[in-house]
Amino acid sequence: MRNAKAKILIVDDQAPFRQVQRTGLRALGYLDIREAEDGLEALEMLSRTRPSVVVLDSLMPRLDGLGVLRAIRADPELVKLPVIMMSAMSDARYVGACTSLGIVGFLIKPFTIEALASRIAWCLQDNRSRNKPSPGDVVGRAKVA
Repeated sequence: MRNAKAKILIVDDQAPFRQVQRTGLRALGYLDIREAEDGLEALEMLSRTRPSVVVLDSLMPRLDGLGVLRAIRADPELVKLPVIMMSAMSDARYVGACTSLGIVGFLIKPFTIEALASRIAWCLQDNRSRNKPSPGDVVGRAKVA
C-alpha cells in the first residue's frame, strides 16, 4: 500500500486535534505518523528525521506555523519539503503569506480527514505532477479548502 510508506509529521498544539488526524489517517492506511505539539519541537524532529509531508498548524506557542515554515524554507535540506498549512485564519493576506513561502496546501479548520488525505496524496505524487495545479481551489500553487 502506497500510503503505508509515507511519513507524516503533524504539528499542532491541540492534542485532541492531533489525535483525530492521526486516527483518521491511520484508518486510510497512513501508518508512519509523527507528532509535535509546537513549532520548536517540530524543528527539532525535522533535524533528526525527514517526513514525506508536514501538516502544520498556524497558531502555536513558542514558535508559530509561519516561523516554522520560514525555518523550513531557509534550510537547504528541507527547502523542498511539502508543507500543508492548517488554520482557522483564512484571510487572503495570511493565506498569501503562507503561499509565498511555498506551502502546497492550506486547510481551513475545521476540515475533514478526507480533505487532509486528499492534500497529502497530492503532495506524495511525483514532482512533475506536483508542479501542476492541483484539482479544486488553487491559490498560487497552494490548494485551499
